[in-house]
Amino acid sequence: MKKNYYQKMAFLGMLLFTLVGFQKYANKSDETFPEVTFISESLPVESFSEFDPTI
Repeated sequence: MKKNYYQKMAFLGMLLFTLVGFQKYANKSDETFPEVTFISESLPVESFSEFDPTI
């Protein structure tokens, strides 16, 4: 009899954990993200050769 009780409690605990996780996941859509800007300017090839990664 105790085995069934513990199995029910384990199932309800996992269900609660899943529902809370889903609720937190569903509320993440309200977050605002910074605007992404892309570099559309074409650079001459010489500027790439001046790049020094050791600086």
